[in-house]
Amino acid sequence: MPHPRPPRLQKHVTRHGNVVWYVRSEHHGPRVRLRAAYGSPEFEAEYLLLAAIGGKSMDGSRCKAQNGSLAWLWDQYRQTGAWTNKLKPSTRRLHENVMRPVLAAAGKEPFTSINRKSVVAGRERRSATPAQARKFLDAMRGLFRWALESGHVKVDPTAGVKNPQKPKNNGFPIWTEEDVEAYHRRWPLGTRQRVWLDVPTVALTAATTQYCEAFAKLEAGEAAGDAGVRGAGRTTRWLRELFGSAGRRSRAARPRRAASRLRAAAGGNLQ
Repeated sequence: MPHPRPPRLQKHVTRHGNVVWYVRSEHHGPRVRLRAAYGSPEFEAEYLLLAAIGGKSMDGSRCKAQNGSLAWLWDQYRQTGAWTNKLKPSTRRLHENVMRPVLAAAGKEPFTSINRKSVVAGRERRSATPAQARKFLDAMRGLFRWALESGHVKVDPTAGVKNPQKPKNNGFPIWTEEDVEAYHRRWPLGTRQRVWLDVPTVALTAATTQYCEAFAKLEAGEAAGDAGVRGAGRTTRWLRELFGSAGRRSRAARPRRAASRLRAAAGGNLQ
């Protein structure tokens, strides 16, 4: 006979055929996804933690995070204005996702045992993904800054811990003409992927053409001498309206330099 499923544990099959598991703390409450592999010790630990926060244990009995534990401190933090008022819902979800595996692994540990060395070790365990390491530090800083202000701890263990350095690279490679042609062959007209490339390209080409036409009007106004100053001023204002804040901070000489660079990049042909 198959083993009975633990209470509040729900199975869901996505449209891609993947099986995911959720815990629903209350009958009509929100679901929380379990990230660990089903059946693993990490999965059971994560389930126990989420069920405990929701008020249910593995066997359905009432349970609470132990007073003085890291999970207890996190639960207290999430009931304060520092959590509900100062953080956006998206930031709260992000911090909850970051802290879920942390609490699954160390939620029962006394929060007073968390020191600077522990925080640095957590950052280093995520050093392969600097973005995740920064998110971990952000969540821990929010928690312990509140704990320090509330008198739960005397020292903030996250104080002075630096963010990991961003990887130094040249970013995404610039596409060549061959890359664009290969993309066009792979995604013909009428596909969503083709729209993704063509619409920004058309918009950029139109903006570039408008920019150079406006620059030509500006040059014509200046070439007309004093009588063309007013026309040049109107064209400069039009440029500012067209290109937003960048135009507001620019002078007439900057559109000239930008237009010349655009012409050079296009080989003198902007059509």
